[in-house]
Amino acid sequence: GINAEYGIEGATPENLPALPDCIYGNVVKLDSQSDFESAAEIVVVKDWITPISKDEAIETDIKTSPIQIKTNSVVGSGDKLWVRFVESDTDTYSPGIFVDFNEPPTYKVGYCTENVEFSMPDSVTPDTPDAIWTVTKTESALLLQCNEEEIYNYKFAESTMETCVEKWALDEANNIKFMPGDTASKAYRRYTEDAAALKCSVKKTQ
Repeated sequence: GINAEYGIEGATPENLPALPDCIYGNVVKLDSQSDFESAAEIVVVKDWITPISKDEAIETDIKTSPIQIKTNSVVGSGDKLWVRFVESDTDTYSPGIFVDFNEPPTYKVGYCTENVEFSMPDSVTPDTPDAIWTVTKTESALLLQCNEEEIYNYKFAESTMETCVEKWALDEANNIKFMPGDTASKAYRRYTEDAAALKCSVKKTQ
């Protein structure tokens, strides 16, 4: 049944870390003895993470799990989605993705392309501007989808820029960073079709 304290079906202090919806997000404090000791913190996702902290590294590894970003910007507004994949806060030469809500809209894959025009999905209109962008990285490509429609499936090896493949290896980049110039991103979350594969972060607070 629903655990009254935690509000999660089947939740107890002992089994919270194994729940399939554990991911970066809301903090649940355990105040009774468990296998992880009392006063541990369990990180559990119930919804999107918002507001977004700008210009700081957020522990989310695009190499192991796609990310999703919510926007509600209108084409022609000039808003920008701008996120980089970084090793640390001070990493200033990391690759990133850009979506400019110009007329027409454009995207850019950092170190790989210039600005490229694209067509926004029919589901994104001035009256219904809400959009969910899914960013997926494989060893050889970067996939961007908007409301489940493919915007691009960019193959790094096809770039004419010499640094594209090297930069997008992301060997030490285990974080994302929303840039100060990002005016479009409203919320984000890690994404997986296999929720059971997600793990919780557990740490002692006392």
